[in-house]
Amino acid sequence: MCVKRLLGAGADPLSVLVATVTVGAVLLAPAFVTSGGAGALVSPTGALLVVWLGPVATAGAYVLFVRGLAHVPARTAGTLSLAEPLTATVLGTIVLAESWSPARLAGGALLAVGLAFSVLRPGAAGEDPVPAMRDESLPAEPLTEAA
Repeated sequence: MCVKRLLGAGADPLSVLVATVTVGAVLLAPAFVTSGGAGALVSPTGALLVVWLGPVATAGAYVLFVRGLAHVPARTAGTLSLAEPLTATVLGTIVLAESWSPARLAGGALLAVGLAFSVLRPGAAGEDPVPAMRDESLPAEPLTEAA
């Protein structure tokens, strides 16, 4: 709700993203420290892991994602946002050999159904009642949605 208000007031989407991820990290830090997870990071390998996963893998991916969303209609942005966790789960299974629990199967099925409803909803092709957000640092021409 706070994010919606900030964006509605004209705040920079990337700044809002940084703020929300930072608040989440601060709120989760006590649980991480008290669970004993921090001990594994107090080593050269752990420090490199934090540097890679934090600014490179996570922040870099989110910056590209937010900048890309500025070029697509809201309908496409919603579809991409739904597809992200499903894609991560499938990649985790393929790349990291993670197993599928009943909860993971149910969540994946719900996401797949949500994606199907968002893509197959009735209406004119390319219809988008909410325009794409604009970032002045990006080119003026947005990408068009495939018909």
